[in-house]
Amino acid sequence: MSLPALGEIGENGRTVKHPAMAHTVCYWHLVSGEIFFLSQRDRLVELAAGHGVPAIYAYREFPVAGGLMSYGTDILDGYRLAGIYTGRILKGEKPADLPVQQATKVELVII
Repeated sequence: MSLPALGEIGENGRTVKHPAMAHTVCYWHLVSGEIFFLSQRDRLVELAAGHGVPAIYAYREFPVAGGLMSYGTDILDGYRLAGIYTGRILKGEKPADLPVQQATKVELVII
């Protein structure tokens, strides 16, 4: 399934004009952390707020834009971990020998 284009997001905020989701009615939203949703955060927050639909988002940028709340990893912490990992590789460590990294800092933002 492909993601809907910006123009396919339902104006009523409760439906998405996409064949796979044509009959979906939501009473709350849990918005994924995919880049499509992050890039359209202002519109998603506006639709949810305008129709009284509570929404939980993956990143703090959504509540800062006016959304209800978010719970997820800190993007800046992820970049910090990536930088540390890259530094270790540039210093000569083999990527296959490095442990798998996972974000350890999780934020709950309620506005």
